[in-house]
Amino acid sequence: MTITITPSAAKHFANILQKYPDALGIRFGIKPSGCAEYRYVVDVAQKMEAEDTVIETQGIKLIVNKDALAKINDTEVDYETQGLNSMLVFHNPHAENACGCGESFSLKD
Repeated sequence: MTITITPSAAKHFANILQKYPDALGIRFGIKPSGCAEYRYVVDVAQKMEAEDTVIETQGIKLIVNKDALAKINDTEVDYETQGLNSMLVFHNPHAENACGCGESFSLKD
């Protein structure tokens, strides 16, 4: 199972991790939320949990819970700038039915 990040996402994450020298990497996952079903969660990983998997891509360590990994496997994380706004964009082949605000998504059966 794998997750990839683009060079622009790697640069974004590297900038964040510089502020947290003791961090293990970036925690990436999903949690139940929103009107569609799930939302992505991206945070600085300060510790490992028993069910965590480490995926290294573009020089960044992603810490992913094993249960979430099945739902976000093959996802590409990008960091895009549109006008004055910059944001993470997730290209998940298992996702469908994103809500209107873009905060949550459901998974294909």
